[in-house]
Amino acid sequence: MENGGFWSAPRRRPGRRGRARQRFGAAGGRSTRVISSTLATSLTGLMTHVVTAVPSYLQATFIPGYYVGGKTGTAQVWDATLDGGKGGWLADIYNYSFYGWIGTSSPDLTIVW
Repeated sequence: MENGGFWSAPRRRPGRRGRARQRFGAAGGRSTRVISSTLATSLTGLMTHVVTAVPSYLQATFIPGYYVGGKTGTAQVWDATLDGGKGGWLADIYNYSFYGWIGTSSPDLTIVW
């Protein structure tokens, strides 16, 4: 979304101490449009709003000179052993996720947590 609606094959770039980091948008690679530029602009605006509209998110994500966007996710945890093996949702236990990016005019870093 943040690159105008194009998909680029991810490539790995070695990180410090032998860890691998993901770098999206392979240099010189071919990109394919997967969503319209209009939709990409709308979604990017919404994802920027997510991290700027809530004061605590803004305080945690604001970096002068950079734009930041992201999307949070929450899912209740299923336990197949509950209810005699029929399964059920665990009360008050959730998985949380965040997908975001930071950059000056295009994403310099993509984060999935």
